[in-house]
Amino acid sequence: MLITTLIALQSIQTGMDTRHVLAIDVPAPSNGKTPQQVVDFYKESVRQIDALPGVTETAFAMVAPWRDAGGGFGVGLQFSGDGQVHGKDDPRALWRIISPGFFSALGVPIIAGRDFNALDDQNQEPVVIVSATLAQRMFPGQDPINRHV
Repeated sequence: MLITTLIALQSIQTGMDTRHVLAIDVPAPSNGKTPQQVVDFYKESVRQIDALPGVTETAFAMVAPWRDAGGGFGVGLQFSGDGQVHGKDDPRALWRIISPGFFSALGVPIIAGRDFNALDDQNQEPVVIVSATLAQRMFPGQDPINRHV
C-alpha cells in the first residue's frame, strides 16, 4: 500500500514542474546587517548561481511550496475583493516573499497578467499574484486583472 501511495503521489498534477529544480536553504547573514544588505546578499547569490553552467533560471523565496506548505508569518491576512462585503468567511493569505521569476523557475505558468518585477518594491500600490481558483472565487465571471483585494 505504501508503494502504491508513493507512485500515485508522483503522478498528481500540482501545477509545478520540479523535475529539474534544486531547492536549497540559504540563511541570510542577518546579524548586524541592514535589510538592504540582506537583499543585496540574495541578489548577488542569484547573480552568481545564474552564472553557473547548466543553470537556466534562478529565483528565491521564503518557502518551497512543495516542502514548506505551512510556511508564512502569522495566522494570515483576511481579505475580500473589489465591491465585496468584508465578512468572517473571507479567505486568508500568508505573507511570503518571492523574487521575480519564481513561478517560471518552478514551471508554473502565469495565465494572465504579469510576473513581479524589480520596480514593484518602489510602487505605492502593492502587487499580488493570485491563483486561477482564487480569481474565479473573488471575481466570478469577471477579469481579475487590475482589480483590488
